[in-house]
Amino acid sequence: YYPAEAKRLNVQGRVGISLVVGGNGRVASCRVTGSSGSGQLDDTTCRIATRSLRFDPAKDTDGNPIESTWPMTIRWELKDE
Repeated sequence: YYPAEAKRLNVQGRVGISLVVGGNGRVASCRVTGSSGSGQLDDTTCRIATRSLRFDPAKDTDGNPIESTWPMTIRWELKDE
């Protein structure tokens, strides 16, 4: 998943995001709240979150699934091979 160009340039960092999670548990939208300084890492973080993450949706007082927001921080780090 590491962006090829970012990997080649040894770009690392933390990306803060805020996800809107729909009542179906899927990510409806993603917004970068703390940039890594790399557009590639920021964009890739939201793309992966939107396509891949699933949640148990929040529920209202009657137990019905509702939309909610979820903050996350993702650390992109290259490991020595």
